[in-house]
Amino acid sequence: MAACFDTLNAGIVTKDLVNLMEGVEAKAVNSADFIKAIRANLEKRLGC
Repeated sequence: MAACFDTLNAGIVTKDLVNLMEGVEAKAVNSADFIKAIRANLEKRLGC
């Protein structure tokens, strides 16, 4: 869950979430890239 929040807080979101973001400059990506960003944050948290 924390890796997902890290991704959202970095402003990496899917197109449908861009207008919901406040206080962060949102960057719209496709679903595959969103999942890749979450995975990268999860690996970072796990020290992989």
